[in-house]
Amino acid sequence: MEKKIETYKDDEAIEKYNVIKVTAQSMIESVKHAIVMMQLAKVSVSSYLSRDDTSEWEDAWLGRFQP
Repeated sequence: MEKKIETYKDDEAIEKYNVIKVTAQSMIESVKHAIVMMQLAKVSVSSYLSRDDTSEWEDAWLGRFQP
């Protein structure tokens, strides 16, 4: 995309593509962050489920949890 931006002579077009580039980079970083958060959640749930007393979690998951 940067090569395409460099080919433009019009300052307005360059500015538009720069805005698109910055927005795309921001979206990519957001997706990366979301992936990391999902990985952390998976590890957390996996470590919880590996415990011996998972019946409480199973009950909550199945809607049988009574506080």
